[in-house]
Amino acid sequence: VVNNLTNRNPDLRNIKLLELIDKIKKIFKINYNYDLVEERGKLNFNTKIVGREKEIERILKIDEEVVNRNMYKKLILINGDRGIGKTRLLNEISFLLRMKGRDICNIEITPKNNVELMPVSIILRQTMKDTPKIIQNKYAREFIEILPELRFQINDRLDFQSNRVINRLRLYDRITSYIEELARHKETLTYLIIDNLSEASVEFLFLLDYLIQNISYGNLIIIASLNQKTLPKDSAKLDIFNRWLKDEYTETIKLSSLGLNEIGEFIQNILGINYKPLNFSAVILRESKGNPKVIEYIMKDLYAKGELYFHKNGYWEVRAQKYTDIYFPSSFDEAIKNQMGIIEKDYMDIMKIISSYESSISRDILYKMVKLDKGILDVKLQDLTTMRLVDEMVSDWGYSYSINNIELKKLIYYKIPKKERVEIHRKIAGLLEEKYEDNIDVVLEELIYHLVGSNQRDEAIKLIVKKAKNEKNKHGPRALYLWE
Repeated sequence: VVNNLTNRNPDLRNIKLLELIDKIKKIFKINYNYDLVEERGKLNFNTKIVGREKEIERILKIDEEVVNRNMYKKLILINGDRGIGKTRLLNEISFLLRMKGRDICNIEITPKNNVELMPVSIILRQTMKDTPKIIQNKYAREFIEILPELRFQINDRLDFQSNRVINRLRLYDRITSYIEELARHKETLTYLIIDNLSEASVEFLFLLDYLIQNISYGNLIIIASLNQKTLPKDSAKLDIFNRWLKDEYTETIKLSSLGLNEIGEFIQNILGINYKPLNFSAVILRESKGNPKVIEYIMKDLYAKGELYFHKNGYWEVRAQKYTDIYFPSSFDEAIKNQMGIIEKDYMDIMKIISSYESSISRDILYKMVKLDKGILDVKLQDLTTMRLVDEMVSDWGYSYSINNIELKKLIYYKIPKKERVEIHRKIAGLLEEKYEDNIDVVLEELIYHLVGSNQRDEAIKLIVKKAKNEKNKHGPRALYLWE
């Protein structure tokens, strides 16, 4: 058995898994009961990227050419329809560039952060963690209006003028100078990776435009995704993108739909099988038009309804006699509702808590909210991330989780009885106050959300007023934001 499994030629490793388990049980006298359906009968969406090899190679080639001073690009725009895989490609590129030692800043434009220059604050906070003190102090006065926490660094000796209005052009110039100086200090190419840039505010686009026009070649490359079809006609936003698309410093990549072989490989990875199910893939191609997100929804829908299932003998099967007999969801909404079958059966206790969080919930808080053994909870979280029902993020403070689909999140949340929802928010608010007692600013917005959600609106207002009054700049963006 050992010789068989360690053969240098993988094609000659000929052994059946069930027979191997039985032999190991017999030799070592192990009392182990295996359930193939339980252990392997799950969809796995945490797979390698498929069908984007040329695009990845193209971007890595640009990186190499810019580093070697053979090419001068400042902007790479990845254009594609909804669900075509822009985010997945950006994540892959981010990982590969980090492996090459590049400095990476990531941001996704969302309704929550798409307020004037808020995305800039997020970007600067990411860079400040690794910025030498001498550079931080040099730019602290300039950035204090968009990074209020810098007031602790500059202190009163710098004679900060709390009531002055920021000159936007000066701010743009200082941000450009800061990024250039930081890149020179690190002696590496810096990448700013922006997902969903077509949804960004015009003000943020103006800043990026200034940055692109004025930063030196070889210091910064912006890689951004957009859906050109969603840009408003005859708008300043469209004018900016059209100019970028024509400029010589821009590389444009248009993402196309997946073909039959690529869909076959995608489904092979999802099911964990050793062949491409091309006949089944042809039907999926017809229904999905090759859109990866639609394929993902279809697979989840078939699995949730029991149309696609894992046989007890160790293989995936479809209940319908013919593929043409399979009923496919007619819309994203229908597919999402069908996913509730999976969730309600095994994961509703976890998903109730995650859906009640406005942002992403830390594993720490989740442990305290869900009445499950930590080991069992970890296994279930792994299942949820594997099925792409939940996103797992890793940051300086550990693991956190969120539901990646807004519609699914709302559907779960409003299935919770109102009284239970209030109690969940009350418990979370208490845990946040206890855990972040000495640094409540870190979770202020999340705490306010749960105080309001648990009918403690007066407490939320008192907290906001207290924080606003404590702001050194009473008319700055942070104070105004709190008052609003």
